[in-house]
Amino acid sequence: MERAVILDIETTGLYVDEGEKIVSVGMIEVVDGTPTGKTYYGCFNPGRDSNPHALAVHRLTTEFLKTKPAFGTAAQTIRDFIGDAPIIITCRTSERHGKPYTLDEAFISAEMAAAGVTPPAANQWVNIRRLSEEMFGQDGARLDAVLDRYGISRAEREEKGHDALLDARLLADVYPRLKADYAAFTQKAAANKSAPKL
Repeated sequence: MERAVILDIETTGLYVDEGEKIVSVGMIEVVDGTPTGKTYYGCFNPGRDSNPHALAVHRLTTEFLKTKPAFGTAAQTIRDFIGDAPIIITCRTSERHGKPYTLDEAFISAEMAAAGVTPPAANQWVNIRRLSEEMFGQDGARLDAVLDRYGISRAEREEKGHDALLDARLLADVYPRLKADYAAFTQKAAANKSAPKL
């Protein structure tokens, strides 16, 4: 049996090195690609306002978040939930100070370290955005576009905003299909590459 954790976060902004913070974490446990029913969801007081763009995305106001605990109080719980399992995310990787930057990994690693908790190992992170980018291109790799491609409703996401647990659930729905299609895609690409040229 292969255990994995589907993870999504919401933050006050894009860059952890600018002092931005996590405001929510959603996780879903899957075994052999199927959700087990075990989930984690938490909202956290970041000690600062979200920038306007981030607020428009997650809709978690400063007033609401002021009533929540700091991330550090849940860091060990989150780490224990993850364990040594692969962490499945979908996140665009950009360049930051000359190095690859993946938001989910950067924030979880930085905030756990700040709380005195050992972050997940680098090789635990599995960014399936790269699979959809390879198959569908940059525009087709966005979560909304992938959900549409597989006929998975995103009405709740449009209504409520980018809720971390909801997005993790949607990613859990699409993950096995995307993984299977990518296996077929790479197999076909390998066959085409090895076929003799006439």
